[in-house]
Amino acid sequence: MKAQNWLYVSCLIGAFAVYGCGDDATSGGYYGSICGNGVVEDGESCDDGNSVGGDGCSADCKAIEPGYVCYEGKPCEHVSGVCGNGKVDDGESCDDGNQVSGDGCSADCKKVESGCKCPEKGGACTCNSEAICGNGVVEGDEMCDDGNTDDGDGCNADCMGIENGWECPPEGGKCYPENGYCGDGIVNRVGEECDPGTDGLIGCTDDCKIRTGYDCETDSEGRSNCWEMGCGNAKVEPKNGEECDNGMGNNVEVGSYGFDDNGKPQCDSTCHFVAYCGDGTQNGDEECDNGSDNLDNAYQKDQSNGCTKQCKKAGWCGDGKWNGDEKCDPKDPKSNNGCTDECTPKDGYVCSILDGSCILKSELPEPGCGSKYIDVALGEECDQEGNGCTDCKADKGYKCFASPKPCSECSAEEGKQCKELNCGDGILDPDGYEQCDLGKDNNGKGKGCSKTCTIEPGYACKTVQEGGKQTSVCNTVCGDGIRTPDEECDAGKNNGKGKGCSAACRIEDYAICTSNELGKTSKCKAGKCGDSKIGKGEVCDDGNSVGGDGCSADCKAVEAYFKCPKAGGKCELTECGDRKLNDNNNKYVGEECDLGTGNGEGNGCTDFCRLEPGYECKDAKCTSVKKQTACGNGKLEGHEECDDGNKLGGDGCSPDCRIETGFECFNNDATSASVCRPTCGDGIWNITSTKTPGIEAKSVKDLIEECDLGEDNGRNKGCTIDCKLQEGYDLELPKVDYPDTIELPVTFRDFKGIDVTASNDKSPKKYKNIGLADANWITKINNKYRDFGWNDCARVMDGGSNSSGKAVPLQKASADQGHPDFENMTGNLCTGILGSIGKGILGRDGKPVLTRDAMTGECAGYEPKIVNGTVVDGPGSKNKMVKNHIYCQASFDTWYRDDEKMNLNIPGKLLLAKELGKTDTYVFNSDEPPAAAKVVSGMYTYSDINKELRTTNSAGTVLTKSYFAPLYDFGLNEGIVSKSSYLKNEKANGSFTTEIHTTIQYRGNAATLEFSGDDDVWVYLNNRLFVDVGGMHSKITRSNSIKVEDCNGQKCDKTFGLYDGGIYDLKLFHAERARSGSNFKLTLTGFVPTAKNVPSDFKSECGDGIVAVGKEECDYGDKKKNDALYTLMSCDPNTCKKVGKNNDPLKTCGNGIVEPGEMCDTGFLCKEDKYKKICEQYGLKYVEDKNCSNECKIVGSNCGNGKVESGEDCDLGKTKNAKGEECTPDCKIPRCGDGYVNSAKGEECDMGDVENAKGIVCTEKCKFPYCGDGIVSEYNGEVCDDGINDGFYGHCGVGCTSWGPRCGDGIVEDGKEECDNGAANKDGKYGGCTTSCTWGPRCGDGIVQEGDNEECDEGANNGKPGSGCTVACRMIVN
Repeated sequence: MKAQNWLYVSCLIGAFAVYGCGDDATSGGYYGSICGNGVVEDGESCDDGNSVGGDGCSADCKAIEPGYVCYEGKPCEHVSGVCGNGKVDDGESCDDGNQVSGDGCSADCKKVESGCKCPEKGGACTCNSEAICGNGVVEGDEMCDDGNTDDGDGCNADCMGIENGWECPPEGGKCYPENGYCGDGIVNRVGEECDPGTDGLIGCTDDCKIRTGYDCETDSEGRSNCWEMGCGNAKVEPKNGEECDNGMGNNVEVGSYGFDDNGKPQCDSTCHFVAYCGDGTQNGDEECDNGSDNLDNAYQKDQSNGCTKQCKKAGWCGDGKWNGDEKCDPKDPKSNNGCTDECTPKDGYVCSILDGSCILKSELPEPGCGSKYIDVALGEECDQEGNGCTDCKADKGYKCFASPKPCSECSAEEGKQCKELNCGDGILDPDGYEQCDLGKDNNGKGKGCSKTCTIEPGYACKTVQEGGKQTSVCNTVCGDGIRTPDEECDAGKNNGKGKGCSAACRIEDYAICTSNELGKTSKCKAGKCGDSKIGKGEVCDDGNSVGGDGCSADCKAVEAYFKCPKAGGKCELTECGDRKLNDNNNKYVGEECDLGTGNGEGNGCTDFCRLEPGYECKDAKCTSVKKQTACGNGKLEGHEECDDGNKLGGDGCSPDCRIETGFECFNNDATSASVCRPTCGDGIWNITSTKTPGIEAKSVKDLIEECDLGEDNGRNKGCTIDCKLQEGYDLELPKVDYPDTIELPVTFRDFKGIDVTASNDKSPKKYKNIGLADANWITKINNKYRDFGWNDCARVMDGGSNSSGKAVPLQKASADQGHPDFENMTGNLCTGILGSIGKGILGRDGKPVLTRDAMTGECAGYEPKIVNGTVVDGPGSKNKMVKNHIYCQASFDTWYRDDEKMNLNIPGKLLLAKELGKTDTYVFNSDEPPAAAKVVSGMYTYSDINKELRTTNSAGTVLTKSYFAPLYDFGLNEGIVSKSSYLKNEKANGSFTTEIHTTIQYRGNAATLEFSGDDDVWVYLNNRLFVDVGGMHSKITRSNSIKVEDCNGQKCDKTFGLYDGGIYDLKLFHAERARSGSNFKLTLTGFVPTAKNVPSDFKSECGDGIVAVGKEECDYGDKKKNDALYTLMSCDPNTCKKVGKNNDPLKTCGNGIVEPGEMCDTGFLCKEDKYKKICEQYGLKYVEDKNCSNECKIVGSNCGNGKVESGEDCDLGKTKNAKGEECTPDCKIPRCGDGYVNSAKGEECDMGDVENAKGIVCTEKCKFPYCGDGIVSEYNGEVCDDGINDGFYGHCGVGCTSWGPRCGDGIVEDGKEECDNGAANKDGKYGGCTTSCTWGPRCGDGIVQEGDNEECDEGANNGKPGSGCTVACRMIVN
C-alpha cells in the first residue's frame, strides 16, 4: 500500500461504503472517537482523559463546562473572571457554578436574587422559595413585585419598597402613578381593568371593570381596546377557554389533525387546537409524541425513548440502524463486528461516514478515481465507469450517491451509483435537484422553467400535486424588476405609480421606456398626447391633442395625406403620388407605399398611400407591392402590426397581420411571434377558447377571457381586476341570444349653419364664435390648413340652382352660407367618393378619406323617382353623373373631428328595438321611434319630439310623420329663431353630423345592414366600406350583407376580412346638411352584438357555502339542512344577506352575539337542544347576565327616549339614532364594528366585529377587502398582502396571489442572498443555509468547526499547495 500517511486523510467507499482513515484506532479521522482517551477526536469538544463530568469537560466530552478552559490530553482548568466557574471573581457578586438565573445568582453573576443568600467565595446559593423578587407576585417580606428588578417604575429593584408617587397592587403586578383616575381614558390606577374615558367604551363599565362577556387589552400607552368574547373573533381568550382563534381560519372540524400552511397547529371550530405532532399525546400514525421534549435531532445516543419533532422514534446507539450522528452501530449487520457498544469503530477498523459499514484498515484500497471506491475527501461523488459518472463526478443531468444533495434513488453498488434526473418529464425530482419541471414546456422561452429545470429569472414556480405526483406551476412575477416575455415592462417597485409601467406590467398609454430589455429592470416614464414625444400607442405627436392637422387627436394615427416625424413634432403634407416614400431618411411615418399614378383602389396602395388589406411591399422603397406572403411566419416585417405565426383570424392578429379589435399584441419583433391576448378592462368579453383560436369556448374555464366588466373589474361585482371570475360567482357562456333592445354609442357634432346670425345667437358665451355666419367659414378652414400649403380646395360645385357649374374657389364662397359643405349643394346621390364597397378603407385615424378621383371628377348619381310620394332609388330610376358634393379633403376633415373653433361635441346613445315578429332584427326609425328611445342620454324621449315635428294639412292629413332631430332644443341652436329650419320649428336643429362606433362578433353567420334616409351615410365594417349613401339627397335606401365562406377551414367573409369568433368595428358616419328634411332608419339583421358583461350576469348561488363578496354577506350551505344555523347566525337563507325588509339588519336575540339593534346578548338559545351543537361548533355559549333581558336589552333601558340611561353610550332620540351618524339605534357610540355602515365616517361596509374580523365581506377597517389593504384575505384567494404588493424582493406580488422573490423560496437572489435551500434553511446547521439566507458554518469559511469533523480550514486556500488543508478540511500529513 502506497503513501500510507496521505491515505489517512481520505474518505473511501469500499464496495458499498465510504470510509474515513487514521494512523490508528484512536487518532482523529472519519472513523469515530472515544471519550476519555485524552485525544480530542471527531465530535468531541474536549477530552481530559476521563469520562467524568464536573471537572471542566463533560462526561461525554462534547462540552466544555462554564468557567473552564481545556487542553488536549490534560486536565481542564478554572479560568478566573469567568461567570460560572464557581468562584467569585472581580466584578461578580456571586458565582454558583453556572450561568442560569432563578437559582439565587443571576445569569451574569452580578446580582444575588431576592430571597436568596450566596457564599462570599462562590458556590451554590440558598433561597427562600416564598420570596423571589421579579416574578410578579408579592411573597415573604416583599412590599411589591412588578415583574422585574428595575428601579423607576413604582417598585424598587429589591421589591422591598414602593417608590414615591406610585401605588402597586398588594398581590403583585404593574404599578401606576397616583395621579390617574377612572374615566381618564388611560388604565393608570390599581384595580382598573379598562378605562372607557369620557366617550364610553363598549365592554368597559363606568367603574373601569370589564363587562361580562367581554375582554379588553391595554396598549403601551395605557389605552383600552375591548371586544365581545366569542370563538371566531380572531382573538385568543383563555378566560373563555380558548386555545386559539384564527377568525375565518377556524374552519376545521373537531377531531381534525395537523398543521396549517404556515406550520401552525390548526384551530377547530370551537377554538381549540386539533391534535398535532408535538401536543404530547400519541395520535393516529404517530410513533411517539413527547410534546415539547420532541427532538430536533433524530438521534439520541443514550436514550431509547427519544421522539423526533416529526413524531417518529429517534435513533439510539444499539438500535441496529446506522444513524448519521453515530460512526456505526454494533447491532447493524453492516458493522461486521467492527463497532463498539459506544457506536465507535473498534481498534483496527474504519467505518463509513455514509452508511456505517465497517472494514479492517488492512483491507482499505488504494485511493483515487478509478479505485471503485468513492473518496469524498477528494471531492468524488461516484467511482464507476459511465452510467452518469465521469471522472468521479456526476454528469450533467445526473445525481450520484455522494453528491452534495442526497440521492434517495442511488446506491453504493457499482453501476447504480448515479441516477438520471429526467428533467422534462413534468415530475419534480424527489431529492430537490430540480427547482421546477414543466415537462415539454421546459423550453427556456418564457414559460418560467429552463431546459435544465431551474426557475428562469422573473418567474415564481410552486409545487402542486397532480395525479399523485409533484409537478410545477410557474408564473411571471410582475413587479420583481425582471422583464419576461409575458410582460411589456417591469419597473419593479415603480410599477403602477404613474411612472410608465402599470401594476400589471403593461406600458401605460403614452409612456416611454428608455430601457426595456428582457431579463432586466425597465426604465419608463409617463407621457401624454401633445408632449411632442412618441410614447406607447402613439404613432405621431405634433405637440397638441387636436385632429385635422396631420396627427389624430389621440396621437395614435397619422391622418390621410400627411406625414409626421417618427420622433415627434409638427406634421407636413405628403407628396403622395410622386412614387417616392417620404420616409427615405427613416424620419417620417405616414406613407406606407407610393405607386405614383398607380395609386388607387384595387392596386394594393390607396390614393392616400396606405397599403390595402392583404398587400405588402416588394422592397424597402415600396414603390411596388404584391399580395402578402410573409404574414403568418411569426416575424414582424414591413408594415405588419403583428405576426403570431398563423393565418387564423379571431386570435388577436388577423390573417393580414393587423391587430384585431379587443386585443393587445406585444413582443413584436423580427425574431419571435407576437403574443396577443384580449384587452382586459375594455369591457368587451372575448368568449373564444384558449384551445382553438376563433372557436367559442365550451365552458367558462376554457374562455380566453373569463369576464370583463371594464372599469368595474375588481370591485366585488363578480370579475377580478385580471378578468377572472371572483370566488363564489358563476357565469354562463353567452348564447346567440338577441335582447329586446340594443344601445349604440353616438357622437353628434353640431355646426352653426346659415340658420344663425350673430345678433340672435343665444348660445352660451364659450360657443359664441363657433361657426357664426359672420365669422367666415372659408377663412377658418384656410387658416387651419394654410401652413400645410393645402391647395386642393378650388373645386367645381354640383350644377343646380345654387351654382353655374363653374369652378368656385373655396375662398370666394359666400361667407353667410355657413359651412361650405353644408346647405350649398343640390340634391343628388353621390357614391364612390370614398372608394368602392369592400375596398374603400378608413384612414389610420379611423376617419373616412376622399379618393383623389372624388376631388377632381364626378360621382355616380341618379334621377330621383317618386313612388307613392316617396323618393326611391333602384330599378327603373335613371342614373346620371354629377359633380361631387364636398369642396375638398380639408373641408371634409372638419366633419368628424372635434374642433372647439368649429363644432360642439355632444355624446349620446341610439336605441334600436327588436322588430315585431323578428328574433334577430333591430330597428331605429325616426318616423316610428321606440317609445322609450333616447338619442342623447338624459336629453329627451324621442317620441315626444316626434309629436312636435309631425305636420298635417288643413284637412288633418299627416304629411310628414317626423324628422331626425336628435339635437332638438339642444346644442348650438338652442332657443334660436331659425332663418330656415325644419318646418320653421325654432327648436329643431340642422347642420350636424353623427358618428356611431360599436363592435360586433362574427360567428360565422350571415347578416344584413340597411340604411334608409338622408343626407350622407357611410358604414364601415372592419374598416372597409360596407354601405355607401353619399351626397345631399332625399330619403334613399341602401343595404349590404355579410357572407359565410371558407378560409382554410375557418368560416369567414373574405371581402370584409371577417373570421369566425373575431370581434370587429362597425362604424357609421352620417351628415345632416340640408334644411328641408331629415330621415334616419337603421336596420340590423343577424348582427351579433359583442358579448359584454354586466353585473347582473354574475350569479351567486345562495346556499352553496361560498360567500360571493359583493352579492352575499353570509352563506352556510344547504338551506334545509342548515336552517337552524341560518337562524342562529342571522342570515336570510333566501338572499344570503344579513338584512331583511327595508335593509334593516337581521338579528337573532339569544345567539350570544351582540348584533346591530341589540344592547346585549347572553346566548340563551345555546341552552336549547336545537342550537347546542351549532353553538359549540361556532364557539358561542350562554353567559349569565342578569342585566340583559331575553329581548337583548339592558334591563331598565329605554333606548330612543333621548336620555342617556344605564347601559347606553348615547341617546339622541329614535329619529337621530336611526341615522347612526352620532348615535346608533341601539344607543351606542358609532364605531367600525357596530354593524351599521356609517358612510359619514368613510365606512364602506360593517358586518359587526365578529364578521369583520373574518375579512370575507368586510375588513376590520370597515372597508371592502381588496388586494393592497394590507390584510391577507385567504377567502378571496390572497396568499399575501403587505400593502405594497409590488413583487419586489421580500414583498407580496401584484394581485396578492404569490410572493415576490424572498429568502426561503429556494432561489438564490444575486446581491441579496448567499444561499437559499427553501424550506431546508436552518440556523446553525453545518454546511447549510440559515433562515436569513447566509451560509451557516461550513468547510471553506476559514473557521475550524471542530465539532463538525474539521481538522483545519484555510478558507479559499483549502486544497491549494502549501495550505496544509484539503478541500474537505482535513490536515495534510507529510
